[in-house]
Amino acid sequence: MSHANTSPTKALVLFGIKQTLKGGLILGFLVGLLVSVQGLGYAASYPDQKSRDQFAASLASAPGLGILYGEAKNMATPASYTVYRAVAVVGLIAAVWGLMTSTRLLRGQEEDGHWETITSGNTTPRKASLAILAGYSVSIFIAFLITTVMTAAMGLSPDVSLTLGTSALIALAIFLPALLFTAVGLLVSQLSFSRRRALLYGLVPLLALFTIRSIANTVSDLYFLKQLTPFGWTDMISPVIDPQLQWILPFAIFIPVIAFIGAYLVGKRDLGEALLPERTTVKSHFFLLKNPFQLTIRQNASSYLFWAIGIVLMSIIIATVTNVASDAVADSPALTKSVTQLGGSPEDLKIAFIGAGMIFVVIALLIMAAVSLASVRKDEAKNYLDNLLVQPIHRSSWLIMRLIIIAVAFVGSMLLSTFVTWLVAHGQGISIDLGTFLLVSLALVGPVVFTLGIGTLLYGLWPRLAAVGMYIVLGWSFLVDLIGSVITLNDFVVNTSLFHYMSLSPATLPDWMTFSWLTGLGLLMMAIGIIAFTKRDITAE
Repeated sequence: MSHANTSPTKALVLFGIKQTLKGGLILGFLVGLLVSVQGLGYAASYPDQKSRDQFAASLASAPGLGILYGEAKNMATPASYTVYRAVAVVGLIAAVWGLMTSTRLLRGQEEDGHWETITSGNTTPRKASLAILAGYSVSIFIAFLITTVMTAAMGLSPDVSLTLGTSALIALAIFLPALLFTAVGLLVSQLSFSRRRALLYGLVPLLALFTIRSIANTVSDLYFLKQLTPFGWTDMISPVIDPQLQWILPFAIFIPVIAFIGAYLVGKRDLGEALLPERTTVKSHFFLLKNPFQLTIRQNASSYLFWAIGIVLMSIIIATVTNVASDAVADSPALTKSVTQLGGSPEDLKIAFIGAGMIFVVIALLIMAAVSLASVRKDEAKNYLDNLLVQPIHRSSWLIMRLIIIAVAFVGSMLLSTFVTWLVAHGQGISIDLGTFLLVSLALVGPVVFTLGIGTLLYGLWPRLAAVGMYIVLGWSFLVDLIGSVITLNDFVVNTSLFHYMSLSPATLPDWMTFSWLTGLGLLMMAIGIIAFTKRDITAE
């Protein structure tokens, strides 16, 4: 790992950089792009101050949007709108990335058996952990610089007018939660034997803290709760309108404190051990172990169950706030137009709001599909697949089986989400035809088969790019959809988005021709990918 003239600490710092630089570059560019298009799109859509004041007043009258976005106040400029639209949601993405990456670098390396090699030199587990995270912090800093430069470039436009200092403060508000949850990742990596459970220990407080911030944004009497969550601190930094730099101080305190606790706990356990008690031996259970198909169900059932619970909770929230949110949006022609375009139901704003909310459900389910295909690749990369292929099972059968399970999990979760949404909406007096709504859900199988087709094709040809390819498709589609909500895009660009081919209105029958094309192309790519998989060598890490 290290050169003869390179100290172990320096080698581990370089290792941390090497493992995370690509992700930092991608994150910095995407965050910079998402931030930049908000200000430029706002300036193009609302060129005069009167239209900006009206739009700002409309947003202020819809506090429900604060669940995902920032504080709806003082937003009559492109720069302040950029903070409102981007900082909260992009900061959440950066925080999740920070937590996932730090747990992968620490507990993930240990779980895979690499930690013995890392700590075999003249170093200790504590020093090694801190050195690797120091290298990872360099990647976060590079992402911060890219975002700052791209935001400042947007600010050069006279319609936006952002200084370099303000651009840096916006980027800082986005990446401070990532640094905080990097430290959390160090802490939770000491608590569990597996990276998956360590990640769960970190995700629970992360989502809880973001939920507290969302509640404080939407319920004025609970505004004080923002002082208790890092996502609230980033809101209160207020980079453009009256910056409050004192809210950087909690990050300056908690990041080193949590990191210190995590580093201290590293030295309080043995290699391969965990601080929280977990059973190392259990009574044997042979349920669902008769064949590889049952084994796959057994291994993934809990994961799909957690995804389904999360999707259902998201659906309940969407349906619950529909009446209040649609009444608030109705006062704004601009917001009404945006919601009806997203929801695909210009005749009924409430139906359109539910349709627009379903976008988030579909995004979550498509991410679930991408994560599931990444799990397929992991079984091969970690040599788990070898244990199955020594049995009388064909490679093609194994891969087809995995793809079927992913598709069934998607359909089941989508139908359950649809029924729960209909049930809650019906209880609030919102009339939706259940049959039509279920058909809309079934039609979404087309886009997921198409996306899985891309992933399977890449898996058969270039296995390391399989999950990455699916994430690129989803990220690009989300980016096009996000940009298209503020500016008019070229038809060719719009047609490259997966969401363009999704019918999400609960009151409109889906386009079955589009469904057929997407399903057919997806199955064709799957077939090519499966054949290619049977012809290539098993590719480990």
